[in-house]
Amino acid sequence: QMDETESLSTIDSLMGKKGKKKKVKPTTNQQRNAFGLSVYKRLLTSHLSTTGANLKGFAVLNLLNSAGDFATSAINISQSGVYKALGNSDKAVRYKNRAMGSALGALRRGVSVLSPEVEYGYALKVLELSPESRNKLFRDIAGDGGVQDSLAHHNIDPNNKIAKGMDAVTKGAQTVTLVRMQDELTKTWAFGNNVNQQIMREYGVAPEVFFSRADAALEMSSIKFKTDVLEKATYRTLRETASVNWSTLDKQTNNTMREIATGIEYLTNKTSIGYLVPFGSFLNTTLATVGDLTGINAMRIGIRKANQKFLGGVTETDYATQEGSELLGKTIAGWAIV
Repeated sequence: QMDETESLSTIDSLMGKKGKKKKVKPTTNQQRNAFGLSVYKRLLTSHLSTTGANLKGFAVLNLLNSAGDFATSAINISQSGVYKALGNSDKAVRYKNRAMGSALGALRRGVSVLSPEVEYGYALKVLELSPESRNKLFRDIAGDGGVQDSLAHHNIDPNNKIAKGMDAVTKGAQTVTLVRMQDELTKTWAFGNNVNQQIMREYGVAPEVFFSRADAALEMSSIKFKTDVLEKATYRTLRETASVNWSTLDKQTNNTMREIATGIEYLTNKTSIGYLVPFGSFLNTTLATVGDLTGINAMRIGIRKANQKFLGGVTETDYATQEGSELLGKTIAGWAIV
């Protein structure tokens, strides 16, 4: 005797009905070329010297950011004092929290170098609750070392033996030379520190206090936490590990530099030019860092805000748009080193 499910299945088969199959989009030539470039970058970066260079760059960027944090803290506390004198208590408290968060975040980062397990543990918990942040963070290997999962990302048939072999060999090469381990460890540690710092800046409490709240899980699902904590922490981590894929950032009508960065990545990640000039994303990150430390980016954001205030221009912002005080702090740190 057949049950109801089996009866329906039999009827469908007799009537010639078939189960719906998931449509698979065909792989384009551009995707195949991008896949080739991705595994090519893996081969170029599969060296212990690359791993060492990535670690040195990561350490330097963290030191520069920490120095910038202290300068940003001084700027924010001054802003808090001005707003307090003007009677605007809300902004006075906001900038005071940002000042304390920037300074304490930099101090905690220094302590975390010697005892990293706390921040690392926080990062693992947050990433477990936020798959979107994990996907953004580990989309690309640090130092423009190619896409983590090239087959799926570029829509390559996983049953294609040649592509599967190329993917496996280049992944193995990066694993043996510790490129992938370095990518995992540095990003997770930096993300934990950056999340903690953003919590202190936005909520005015230590991470331990925030996570002990009864409604911590609920608050972590809020738009405020996702935008002001997770997205900013993710972007800063990608900058510190030279892993930003600038093409994934939102397009802005008044941001020419972002358009140029997108163009550079298109040429180096999706066309044959990438075999001659393979590291377009790394170049973009380097130029952005130079802009931060020299004050060029601080001047750009100042001009955009002036245009908005006095000429009625539109200034689009997102998580990758750094605050004016933060950019000024990095400028001070940059020139102090010189």
